[in-house]
Amino acid sequence: MTKQQTEQLLGIIRNVMSHPLAGPFNAPVDPYEVPDYHTIIKRPMDFSTIKNQLREGVYSNPEEFAEDVRLVFNNCYKYNMNGSQLCLNAQTLSDHFESCYESKEQQSPEELEAQEMQEIIEQLRNEHNKLISELHKLVKTTKTSPISSTPQSKPVAAQPTKKQKKDDDKKDKVKPMSVSTPKINSSPVVYKYELADKERLTQKIHSLNQDSLQKMVDLLSAEIAEFQNTNGEVEIDLELLSDASLSRIEQFVSDCIRQQERENLKPEPSKDAATPPQLLASKQERTNSDSESSSSESEDDNDNDDEEDDDEFK
Repeated sequence: MTKQQTEQLLGIIRNVMSHPLAGPFNAPVDPYEVPDYHTIIKRPMDFSTIKNQLREGVYSNPEEFAEDVRLVFNNCYKYNMNGSQLCLNAQTLSDHFESCYESKEQQSPEELEAQEMQEIIEQLRNEHNKLISELHKLVKTTKTSPISSTPQSKPVAAQPTKKQKKDDDKKDKVKPMSVSTPKINSSPVVYKYELADKERLTQKIHSLNQDSLQKMVDLLSAEIAEFQNTNGEVEIDLELLSDASLSRIEQFVSDCIRQQERENLKPEPSKDAATPPQLLASKQERTNSDSESSSSESEDDNDNDDEEDDDEFK
């Protein structure tokens, strides 16, 4: 496989890993958290392993790479219940991968470079908008904070001695060496949301229960400046949110839906529960006391009958 093909496939796997639904598929499944996973799945696979094998030159052609990516989704379908949220997320990711895989093979190196530049420009634009928002907040805080009117006295600099002047002259003659450090682009790749993605996210938000909705309101109030909560009503305009904000929201909503599904699968407590030992003991004590009182009453009745017989005899 050529270097150009490897770079194309690395671009595809990075794009898939940056998708907001790709979290559970980016790393291997932990056997301590899911003990029976390796019993059911004979050949585990994840996106990080695929990316490392691409860099190491394990794949001899692009089709081997595509088979491993599809294996990730097939393992998910095999282990998880059909129709579960994790399977639905895997289907969405699979469609996204197939679209990227077909389009990348049809693009020339110039088109790939232009697309990569467009992604970098989009990231810089998002960072610029964040800085502008922070700057506005800083200006508002500065205007509201009181300014001290007391003038501060300027410190008087001490006059240098002759020896210090000579040392300073020697330092000026020695020119420092300039070391150039390479610039590293550490900003993560942000998934670009289309109209269909926003519609899918809206449907997920509508499926949340009341507790999950309240948690999402708290998240939006704390992190997203565009969020509005007026008169107890939540208003979220997805068109105004950045891709990074949408990604955080979708990740949170997906976690809430998985939590709801786990809670729905918990068995309900049996109505015919066993009587606690304490209640059995108290019932036994009451039964014993009732039997003792009844026996004492019968003895009193016998004594009274004997007295009446004696009186008659007399």
